[in-house]
Amino acid sequence: MCVSIPTKIESVFAGPIPTAKLAGMERPYSLIYHPGAQVGDWVLGQNGFVIEVLDEESAIASLEAFRELGYR
Repeated sequence: MCVSIPTKIESVFAGPIPTAKLAGMERPYSLIYHPGAQVGDWVLGQNGFVIEVLDEESAIASLEAFRELGYR
């Protein structure tokens, strides 16, 4: 089972498949499923794709739950 931790998009690069650099991740993530995602948006990334755009309240609540479980 894979776990996606909420993170913010740091930068977006144009191209045939727009990509995003996520906080702490040097690997680009494709925005093909969420082409409207922008710098500063909270997202879930999985296998090189942004799979969900989150509102800030949900992202922070998820991060807090991960902290309670011992993830940093």
